[in-house]
Amino acid sequence: MIKIKIIPESIQLIRMSDTEYFSDKYSEYLSNSKIGLLNPEEKGSIENFIEGYDSKYNDSFALGSAVHCRVLQKDEFEVASIQKPNSKLGIFVEKVFELRQKGFQLEYSIKRASKEVDYYSKGFSATRIKTAIKSGLSFYLKRLNYQENEELEIMYLSEGVFDKYNLCVESIDKSNFDSYINPQGIFDTPESYNEYAVLCDLEVEYEGITSIIKIKGKIDNFTICHEKKEITLNDLKTSGKPVNYFMGNYVPVEGVPTWYDGSFQRFHYYRQFGLYAWLLKAALKQTKQIDYPLNANVLVVESIPEYNTKIYRITNSHIQAGLEEFKELVKIYVGWKNNL
Repeated sequence: MIKIKIIPESIQLIRMSDTEYFSDKYSEYLSNSKIGLLNPEEKGSIENFIEGYDSKYNDSFALGSAVHCRVLQKDEFEVASIQKPNSKLGIFVEKVFELRQKGFQLEYSIKRASKEVDYYSKGFSATRIKTAIKSGLSFYLKRLNYQENEELEIMYLSEGVFDKYNLCVESIDKSNFDSYINPQGIFDTPESYNEYAVLCDLEVEYEGITSIIKIKGKIDNFTICHEKKEITLNDLKTSGKPVNYFMGNYVPVEGVPTWYDGSFQRFHYYRQFGLYAWLLKAALKQTKQIDYPLNANVLVVESIPEYNTKIYRITNSHIQAGLEEFKELVKIYVGWKNNL
């Protein structure tokens, strides 16, 4: 038996950038993705949890970040019109550029960038250096002369991601996503909030021991409609699979409809929604004295042709299943911590 409750006075609801959210400042806080490293169903373990995230470059992550910024923070970000080389080479060239701008010598910048982004860090031969310079020189020179808007944070996408980004954005602009993110009321406009973090402490009682653990969640968008007296939690996802299969679906197998899990199940997004809904409800009750019922939606755009969009309502059953899974992972976490 485990008892988990939020300590109300510890709750913070803060607009926060991803850079700050993932910084060392909040490294002691557990996140949904961090605690997922303990989940056996996601091939997690104590060893994976201790080791932490795999920080390898991922085009899908870069695309998702860019789409999020364009939809939710369009007044703060700009995607550059120049593209960096694909894969890790682009990250390497960017790092060399940053180091050179700080005044470091070229040879030192190349060696340090190689280690920091793990670009042939164990065997960066003279031949590979020449290849990297040849492949990355064009972007380096364009970056050197690129006129950045000082009021915006500039994102440089790889050649392979840039076209997908534009097609995703074009599809989203034609969709009804904005009516969910920035809804309209009959007499009063609902409040809309993008990129807010909830930080709080949890009191956990398990196996006769009471522990305090810190938890955090980064919410894409939530709205408060006082006319309808409701809170709505919205999360934006890019998917490399058809949107009609995001929540799972039946597929004919030899003429027999057979259920296949979608990204929602495979990536345990129901746990994210369960945790975020619980944290947001508590945060709004504590900080704004609002205790309306909560709805949740996932706004999905394909990162493959035809770049379709779809909005799914997240049910109370999804949220409850997510909270139950979160509770089981907290058991694993505190059981391990209590036995250290």
